[in-house]
Amino acid sequence: MPLFDVNGTRLFADVRGPEDAPPLLYVHGGPGATAFDFMKVQGDRLAESVRIIGVDQRGLLRSDPLAPGTALSADVIIADFEALREALGYRSWAVLGHSFGGWMAAEYAHRHPGSVSAVVFDCPAWDADIANKHRLALVADMLDEDGDSEGAERARALMTLARRMTLEDDAWSVIARLGDRTAELNFHDPADAQRFMAARAASGFSDEDFARGTAEHVAGLRGCMFDSAYPRLADLKQPSMLVYGRYDPVVPPVPVMVYRESMPDPRVVVLEDSSHHAHFEEPDAYAAAVRGFMAEAGPA
Repeated sequence: MPLFDVNGTRLFADVRGPEDAPPLLYVHGGPGATAFDFMKVQGDRLAESVRIIGVDQRGLLRSDPLAPGTALSADVIIADFEALREALGYRSWAVLGHSFGGWMAAEYAHRHPGSVSAVVFDCPAWDADIANKHRLALVADMLDEDGDSEGAERARALMTLARRMTLEDDAWSVIARLGDRTAELNFHDPADAQRFMAARAASGFSDEDFARGTAEHVAGLRGCMFDSAYPRLADLKQPSMLVYGRYDPVVPPVPVMVYRESMPDPRVVVLEDSSHHAHFEEPDAYAAAVRGFMAEAGPA
């Protein structure tokens, strides 16, 4: 199993593609997700012309469990990325961040511009306040459809907060009231949600395996989860691309507008039949967009 010694722990990295192809680090979201789902569908597609590196961040799934007393933070995770880059022998690499991984990718590129040659933002959650308020508007309507007026009222109270939302507002507990319908927020086609869960069921990992370390990641990153990445975008000098699904509730018009206005050469790809997992719902179109961008951005 490809485990790399990094900063006192071992990280799992799924590395695919030609050794001389431009390297691309996949940064998963969550906090507490893993690289498994992305690499299952995109690993071999991107490996046609890219050296794709899918990492389970420390403590998650195939990486070593967290040592007792481990304090997680964005500083720790970004330091792990840097140590892994050095362990793999890359002077620099491109970074692809999905969902909250888009926030992490912007932060990593901002802190280490010499290490990050280009950035792909995949359905990025750059500003959790804007994303959650937009998503809660959809959730309120869905809860009304389900006859859950109490939940719908709570969702509308949160989406109309005059202040910025925080983790303590617990938007997730309101979204969880949707039960099985939660998948409708992440997948445009219900059949894709079923295929996604079937792939996980066939993975050989249990729900407990996928959940290991998630609570620690949420707790450790709570201080930055609701910090806006918009100021970071305005400072980025690397080539970048934004790719997202037309129906993604995490990417309403505001972040797209901010990206277009922040970047000197914005590249935007909209996948018309996707939601928050565009890389899963339209895998070939997604892979073609990323491979094309990597070819334009040039080798790291």
